[in-house]
Amino acid sequence: MRRNWHIKYGIFIVFGLIFLGCGKNVLPPGPPEIVLPQRVEFCKGSSIEIGPDKNDGYEYYWEPAAGISDPTSHSIVVTPVSPTTYTLTVKERQTNLHSQFNITVSPMDLPVPSINIIAPAYCPGIAVNFDGSTSSAPASASITSYTWDFNGDGITDSTDVTPQFTFTSNGNYNITLTVTDSNGCSNSTAEPVTVNPSPVPIVTVSSSAVCRNSSLDFDGSSSSASPPATILSFAWDFNADSLVDSNAADPLPYTYTTAGATSVKLTIADSNGCSASGTTPVTVHEIPGTNFTSPAPQCLYDNFSNFQTINFTDASTPGSGTINSWVWNFGDSETSTAQDPAHQYISAGVFNVQLTVTNSNSCSASVVKPVTIYPNPIANAGADQDVRIGGTNNIGGITTGGTIPYLFNWSPVKYLGSATDQQPVVDCSANDCSADIGAPITYTLLVTDNNLCTSSDSVDVTIKSAATQLVAKAG
Repeated sequence: MRRNWHIKYGIFIVFGLIFLGCGKNVLPPGPPEIVLPQRVEFCKGSSIEIGPDKNDGYEYYWEPAAGISDPTSHSIVVTPVSPTTYTLTVKERQTNLHSQFNITVSPMDLPVPSINIIAPAYCPGIAVNFDGSTSSAPASASITSYTWDFNGDGITDSTDVTPQFTFTSNGNYNITLTVTDSNGCSNSTAEPVTVNPSPVPIVTVSSSAVCRNSSLDFDGSSSSASPPATILSFAWDFNADSLVDSNAADPLPYTYTTAGATSVKLTIADSNGCSASGTTPVTVHEIPGTNFTSPAPQCLYDNFSNFQTINFTDASTPGSGTINSWVWNFGDSETSTAQDPAHQYISAGVFNVQLTVTNSNSCSASVVKPVTIYPNPIANAGADQDVRIGGTNNIGGITTGGTIPYLFNWSPVKYLGSATDQQPVVDCSANDCSADIGAPITYTLLVTDNNLCTSSDSVDVTIKSAATQLVAKAG
């Protein structure tokens, strides 16, 4: 403590210093005064700077000097491993007065970080769980923060106690956890992790496009895993419905029943627990809607005894693209490539007519419809006849074929008893036939069966005079 001295006239020697008195109160010189704490703490393993602000009028000296780079500096940086007391001597340059100050520096224990890893496998794309909750702080302190760096890039990835992280690529990583406690001390630990390479799925498809109701072939046997790992499983999803359609490396062909854009996905898993998927797009083209107008049942012959011409009309829709091909099979070994063909059958029966249509995406579809061709009846007008004046004779034979019952129609009707009988009578007894003596009359029989199919036949009848004997003529 400095004292006030009252100095009168004269010369005084105090502590070897000379002061001139002039009858006034003066402040005698004293040792340097500075403010330093008696005790400081710092985090073990780090450094701490201690000392007063610099005063150019003072000289400084620290003890113990061991481990101090410049013990004559006003402040020093120290790193003691146990509580250590440092003594600072401060001397005033002009008076050589000095003071001593003690400061005890004590290192505080650091928190202890702990990393626990919970992972089903170390693979790209698989989440890994980390746990730092077992980290501990010194007595009377607590953990206040957690800082995680999962991929060694020096960037904080999480500050959670139990974070989750997904590695995006394989390689060797150091997982670093830094914990800080309520004393402000931090400590770090690192845990190495090796992320295995993902297997490589290779999807081989027989075609990138297919017609609906058609199949594609698939093969995943060229897929590979990074040695020494091996592929353990295959899972195919052929139609993007997230369901497994096959577990074979080389599965059976798959038939697509729905048109549109889809994809095929192969997921493989290896012995490291790593998996990977490969996807290939597939276009399923719509098939044509094949159809045609089926003709009603027809007679084999027309009314002129010519083979009936049957007309077929395409009624198909293209599906996807446009129709560019028609193939008809008429069921009698005859074919056509016309869109709307005409065809003649040369025999009666039921024929299965097939139309196959192909569109511009090479998708085909077929339809089969029956076509019925009725047989025509076979009309028989019988043999030519002679009829005498005053007499009668029957004409007509036995009709066969076709479908009974038959309708008969004879023309002309003159001299006939009934024009609708199968074997009508030519009656020259009730009719005057004299106008036609010697000139043959041609009678035509038209037969219509139950299916309205027809046929005709003719017979000649010669009118003879009464004296002329009737003679049957061969027809």
